[in-house]
Amino acid sequence: MLSTLSSEALLALVTQTAGYRTLGDLLNGLPAPVHDVAPFDDLTLVLHDPGRQTMKVALQVPALDMPFTEVPVDFGPAGHVWLTQKTEVFRTDGADGNPLPLVMQFARDQGIRVICITPLTTARARLGVLAFGSRGLDDYSPAFVTLMEAVAGQVALAIEHTLELERLTGAGQRSSSERDRTQLLLRVTNAVASELNLSDLLARIAALLRETIPGFLASVSLWDPESGALRRHILVSPEGYEQLTERLRPDRVSPQRLAFEQGVTLTFSREEVGARSGAESARVLEAAGMRSICCTPLKTARGK
Repeated sequence: MLSTLSSEALLALVTQTAGYRTLGDLLNGLPAPVHDVAPFDDLTLVLHDPGRQTMKVALQVPALDMPFTEVPVDFGPAGHVWLTQKTEVFRTDGADGNPLPLVMQFARDQGIRVICITPLTTARARLGVLAFGSRGLDDYSPAFVTLMEAVAGQVALAIEHTLELERLTGAGQRSSSERDRTQLLLRVTNAVASELNLSDLLARIAALLRETIPGFLASVSLWDPESGALRRHILVSPEGYEQLTERLRPDRVSPQRLAFEQGVTLTFSREEVGARSGAESARVLEAAGMRSICCTPLKTARGK
């Protein structure tokens, strides 16, 4: 659980990283707001190159004369964390008795005593890793690691947004649908980071969706560990409900439950919905003029 102070600092990070339109500009403006949230002596951002299957240093503060800036994915701690998608903390004193990787030897020679490497991952892409280094600490506490993971999550979203804008600009054309989708993703991202209360967050997202996809049905189903079921929150409906409605989904065969358990996006025809969730669900879709639904899992680097 992040403290109120940390949450406020994260909100400031969201605000300061949301307006960039190119990756280069974002990286230039990134160190200061990140340092305000999670102080560091060394910050290294490494991006995955899917074409070359390498890990390449995109940002290092302060700049160091590293022996290498691009390595294969299966070489070194950065590639290991990217492959496993698990945050790891490395001490450079060799206290565990294992040989230090070359990059850790280099870090030790620079006076860095501990490094935390966390994935830069969104629900759509594994972008790279973010590494925090300290010269004054021997280890990072679990609470500080959680904070660094939260920072990395927001940085990943900002990187994804700028890469998407660069892609659209580079293509020489931005259709209205692509532009609207990109802007919606940015606005939802800002809402997720700025709203600390679940009901307020869902209401904010519902308002954004009503502006973008009026006349459609959209809902969020969140796992409730106490009941062992998904709790469904209606966000947008053809009837234009102004209030969010919760409905418990205890059945294991519902489309939402299948997408949640399998961890992949699934589509279902109206007939398939009726077969899995009952005739009433199919009648609701038919009355709304809907012929199919799409269920996509809500995933982060830390789980579903």
